[in-house]
Amino acid sequence: MVAALRGRLRDLVDAFLPPACVACEGPSSTILCPRCAESVEPAPFERHACVMFGGAIADAVRRAKFRHDAAAAHLLGAFWVERIELSQCAPLPAVDAIAFVPAPFRRRIVRGFDLPAILASALAAHAGVPVVDALACTRTDAPLSFGADKAARAAIVSGRYTSRASFADQKLLLIDDVHTTGATLHEAARVLEAAGAKVVQAPFSIAP
Repeated sequence: MVAALRGRLRDLVDAFLPPACVACEGPSSTILCPRCAESVEPAPFERHACVMFGGAIADAVRRAKFRHDAAAAHLLGAFWVERIELSQCAPLPAVDAIAFVPAPFRRRIVRGFDLPAILASALAAHAGVPVVDALACTRTDAPLSFGADKAARAAIVSGRYTSRASFADQKLLLIDDVHTTGATLHEAARVLEAAGAKVVQAPFSIAP
């Protein structure tokens, strides 16, 4: 009964708001339209990432993060799961739970959501494991670091996170949205490892 009602509601929404490509926002029956899908570059399997950052993927991530588009964020999560199911990116490793790199508090308030958290929830539902809110961001409005080199980004994120709990002997998959120099993801992983976790880093996308 509930499934039937959800299906009818989805049909009604689609009638007034036809499905659109998450990147170009043109009409599309798939998450990425065929033209945008052509720009997708797969990430190396050993990196546990979904795709390389660029082209339509960069447009979609920017839409979610900077236009505060929660629907786009959820579509990116579905896109990652779809690529795993189609063996177009690395399968998820066996883990006890999935964690995510949190954005600073004020940024989450402005956006209304946290993109890595949404990505983590999509993967957790696919894998049948819980999502854990494992990290707290200790600075409420850390500066954006686009364009900074590796050393500068490492300095910006140093000390940014604390662990909310002990994770002794737990294996965690740690999700972030974009891996540029790796400074943010590495700092978050370091904090969780200090709390006892075994961490596998998994960014949604990797900047070339």
